[in-house]
Amino acid sequence: MSDAASTLEHVFRTESGPVLATLIRLLGDFQLAEDALQDAAAAALETWAKDGVPAAPAAWLTTTARRKAVDRLRHLRIVEAKRSELALTLRLARSSRSSSTRLIDASDDLTGELRAQAVALLDEPPRERARRRPGLDRRLGWL
Repeated sequence: MSDAASTLEHVFRTESGPVLATLIRLLGDFQLAEDALQDAAAAALETWAKDGVPAAPAAWLTTTARRKAVDRLRHLRIVEAKRSELALTLRLARSSRSSSTRLIDASDDLTGELRAQAVALLDEPPRERARRRPGLDRRLGWL
């Protein structure tokens, strides 16, 4: 066992309780504090083997675990924001598609081929639709 690993084992056995208590107090979440402490211990194995053991290993673990927890919270916040944005986009697409389908169903003057083109085009973005078939928007009365 290397010097860094044996030091980490000793520090973890003696200081993990107070470090974990500090993290729980700072973060307010037991599971997040435990996960952050484990991440900090893994980082300590790598860092201490290269750079040597710091002067205050328990403080190093506390600071690193706190930073790991903040990174994880930041990541979760970004994931949640993207999930909400995706859900909103899907809801808007569904409502847009259903209202567009109602418009086509309501118009009796569309022939079979023109109707099929209109249904296919409703799923395309407007710029793409205008680029592909510029006259179709005018025939359907969308201009």
